[in-house]
Amino acid sequence: DELRRSGEEPKARLIESIGSIESIESFESIGSIESIESFESIESIESFESIESIESIGSIGSIGSIESILMKNEFKQTILLYWALLAGQIIFALVVVFMTKSNTDAALNWPSGSFPGFIGPVVVLAGLMGARTVNQMNMKNAPENAPFPEKVSHFRKSVIMRSALIEGCNLFMVVLTLLDNNLFWILCFAAGILGFWFFKPTLEEFSENYRLTYQDLQEVQR
Repeated sequence: DELRRSGEEPKARLIESIGSIESIESFESIGSIESIESFESIESIESFESIESIESIGSIGSIGSIESILMKNEFKQTILLYWALLAGQIIFALVVVFMTKSNTDAALNWPSGSFPGFIGPVVVLAGLMGARTVNQMNMKNAPENAPFPEKVSHFRKSVIMRSALIEGCNLFMVVLTLLDNNLFWILCFAAGILGFWFFKPTLEEFSENYRLTYQDLQEVQR
């Protein structure tokens, strides 16, 4: 304004143009700073999302490893369950044999009293045939293309069903030994135990009937 009053109009215009240029440059510099900050904020968001994706992948992997451990434990528990049932039958039979032998009236001959002798072989054979039939039906319906946890659960149910049928017949023989004071029934029990041993669950049986993949076998054998 002072330059205009003093008659120096060109200088005044030059100073105004310089001021407008500086304001434009400062505005552009502010805009560039804001763009950099926005870009950095975008990068921080993307890095946060990448961290979340990594954590989600890690959580999925941990869930899968936990599931495989549980399935491996369930298979081992199935094997232990079989051995527990076998041991329980044998211990019960040994106790009954000891009690029977301590009785002076105990005998070892073909029963002819209240319990005919043919009952033993018939009951034991019925138990074995029933277990075989149930096992064949279960293996026929085995989920070969199902996920590994479903295969383990199905195999566990099959082992429990066939073992329970044979065990029931074997325990019936032990009870007859106690009631009849005749060790003949223990011989039938021994035959039933051999049949129970025949249906012992193994990894080979599980792999063959359920068509386990190499990965499934590795999970079980770890």
